[in-house]
Amino acid sequence: MKKLLCRVPMRDGTELVTWVTLPGDGTGKYDVTLIRTPYVEAPPADTPEVADLPDDGIAQSDIAVVTQHCRGRGGSDGDFVPFYREKEDGLDAIAWVEKQPWAKDIYLIGGSYLCYTQLAVLADVPPSVKGAYLSVMTNSWQQFGFKNGVFKPDVVAFWYTMMYHAWELVKGDPVKSFTEEWLKNPLSEYGRRVWGRDVDCFNSLFLWKDDPSLCKDYFLQAADSMKKCRIPIVMQTGWSEPFLNGTWQMWKELPEEIREKSAFLVGPWSHGPIIPESWPYTFENVDYEGAREIIDWIDHIRYGKPSKFLKEGHIKYYEIGKATWAYAKDWPQGENRSNWYLGENGLTREKPALGEVSYDADPLNPASFPGGPCTLASGEIGFAKQPEPNFRDDVKSFLSAPLEEEIDVAGRIEAELEVSTDCSATMFLIRVSCVTEKGDAVPMQDWPVELKETTPGEHIKVHFAADPIVWTLRKGERIRLDVASADAHAYRVHNNVRGDWFTMRDTAVAHNTVYFGESVLSLPTK
Repeated sequence: MKKLLCRVPMRDGTELVTWVTLPGDGTGKYDVTLIRTPYVEAPPADTPEVADLPDDGIAQSDIAVVTQHCRGRGGSDGDFVPFYREKEDGLDAIAWVEKQPWAKDIYLIGGSYLCYTQLAVLADVPPSVKGAYLSVMTNSWQQFGFKNGVFKPDVVAFWYTMMYHAWELVKGDPVKSFTEEWLKNPLSEYGRRVWGRDVDCFNSLFLWKDDPSLCKDYFLQAADSMKKCRIPIVMQTGWSEPFLNGTWQMWKELPEEIREKSAFLVGPWSHGPIIPESWPYTFENVDYEGAREIIDWIDHIRYGKPSKFLKEGHIKYYEIGKATWAYAKDWPQGENRSNWYLGENGLTREKPALGEVSYDADPLNPASFPGGPCTLASGEIGFAKQPEPNFRDDVKSFLSAPLEEEIDVAGRIEAELEVSTDCSATMFLIRVSCVTEKGDAVPMQDWPVELKETTPGEHIKVHFAADPIVWTLRKGERIRLDVASADAHAYRVHNNVRGDWFTMRDTAVAHNTVYFGESVLSLPTK
């Protein structure tokens, strides 16, 4: 292979470091994969720029790899502001590749923020761009930064602290900065506490939730990426991934004629196609092959030969519990429901006697769960082992008896709880887990619901509808439902006070109650 180090000027004159890896002796013309990444550190003084070249295995074939450092990252000039200028820079990078003597057709590759850099340009790519392989990202700020309207600090605030102006961090270390400052009020002063000044680009994140037009040059760059897409793409995500639902929404936004030429892949992963050894659940028959699968998709487009791993116009998804892969034209959704009622004896198929359970939710000492679908960087991710039931006084756990027969769950797990609070506002959260025969609880999905205005003491029916999952609960396993009012690891902690949570200083301890009789967990089944 032949490697070239280039400095590519953008339209405003800023030069971005761009590595080119050419197959063989580098003297031919090649189809090109373009990758744009912020995940490179600045090089030491007086040394050449270096890059961790992702997917270098692609260049083992006959495909060239172009890897560009986003502005302000690695050896590139400029200032890195997350989600800013990626459209202009991405289109300039494509235009530069088109002019190179070694370049033929272009394919866009990327996951997470690398995917966002491609989503930002996807609606406006020139004819030289023939396809894309994109993973674990969404083009919707509401799907990216929030779940059911509740802010995701691990996904946004912690990542932002790691990526933005590290030299300004008051405490130097991004992990220390986040963990020590995130739970302090008000959130509107997080920038002052962490960077020593108000950070407008960070504060703007919270305004985007209710008025997407405030994104301006930020996340709105990718808003029409699917609706205006004219190339076949692979979209990849995982069953315990923060952007699962956002990725599915993008799939539905694709024009029908493009969707029929594209493919959707859902594996038993969190943010990336890996399975950590620490996960207590065994996922067999996964065998994701990384660069080989990307090359396979590119070859499918180039040569018109069937893909070995995917099927055009179909969703390919992993069936947890069965350890098999299946194809479908639409999102898996069971037509039946398996209902489980909350009561003193845990989860039962029959309605229990009336009763209740209460707990105190203190925003200054919030509950936190390991793993789950909305974790990314600040702790355990995905299908992590859960603590023992009722591991805190403010977490109430309900377990079923061992299952006498398997249950094929497919679709959105729902629940309806009858609750009350003594505060003017609060939050409830459910986490549904599979408990293996060994006794390990593995989170399937969770869902937060914010009650913005409540009347103290009034009984309220709260509806939960988690992101989809396909999971066969096997005979002998148990279902576990945790009810709480916080997961500080994944969702912003509610102050239990009515008002603007972004600028709010006041907090209150909420006395929250769940009532038995009508409170029910509902599993969609095949």
